Amino acid sequence: RGIPVSVLTPPHKKAGAQVTLEWAIKALDHFERYLDCSYPFSKLDLMGIYDFNLGGMENIGMVHLDWDCAYIQQESITVKVLLDCRSDIVHEISHMWFGNLVSVKWWNDLWLKEGFADFITAYVMDQMKTDRKPGAHMLEFLESSYGSAIRNDKFKFTKPVRQTLRTSYDAAAMYNNLSYEKSSFILRSVERLIGATAFRTGLRHYFTKFKFKSANFDDFAACFGNITNRVSVGDYMKKWLNQPGFPIITSERVGNTIKLEQTRFTESPKYHTSQSWYVPLNYKKEKSTDFDSALIPL
Repeated sequence: RGIPVSVLTPPHKKAGAQVTLEWAIKALDHFERYLDCSYPFSKLDLMGIYDFNLGGMENIGMVHLDWDCAYIQQESITVKVLLDCRSDIVHEISHMWFGNLVSVKWWNDLWLKEGFADFITAYVMDQMKTDRKPGAHMLEFLESSYGSAIRNDKFKFTKPVRQTLRTSYDAAAMYNNLSYEKSSFILRSVERLIGATAFRTGLRHYFTKFKFKSANFDDFAACFGNITNRVSVGDYMKKWLNQPGFPIITSERVGNTIKLEQTRFTESPKYHTSQSWYVPLNYKKEKSTDFDSALIPL
């Protein structure tokens, strides 16, 4: 569409910058197609920052990257490092929509841009053909985000993804594995529950309604429909975002029925709470060839 994309580079790093430029152009194209929302700014610049301890940082129309990531030397790095650099580029470009086009009203909804960036990055990386099997990036993302979230969420005194923050001085506490990894696989589960088409329709509504504005969880949830007749996307997500921990499901056969119970999983077996979550469940009846689905508690 004629959007100028450039990589600001010292003369001796031009070859590496060309790799970053090609990848950034591809990422822009895939984001526009997936989100059905045009790139919202007049240009996109990328540049490397020497000794940059943040890894990446988005600004309106400008992405800052780690020096070695911005000026990739393909002949001297491993495939894993190359893919990580590409992923960083895609992640930061995603913030042009999740964070810049629509910002968050307050820091307690940081997950609304960071969780989305992680989830969308995996999806777009799969679409961009990186010499890996189809779906490999999403699978790796799910394994990584789920494992990281559980490791941090199993403790008795862990905090929820969404927390009450009185001042912006407390915002640094929100940059944690839960805001990134736990929220990203929650978003993935919403996509699976309502379907990819309905999920993308909700995102289009979200960007249309809040373009160049700020939004919070309630604003986001209102752009999506119901999962079942009784449970909305907002109801489902509140259970996972507003309380700490995650459930473990146990089943017991009682006559011709199956009894299901959920309790919060923690590293302390004697620690009990009255918490509950909406949990997707697939099951197959005897002599049936197909699986049915349900959301517990029913």
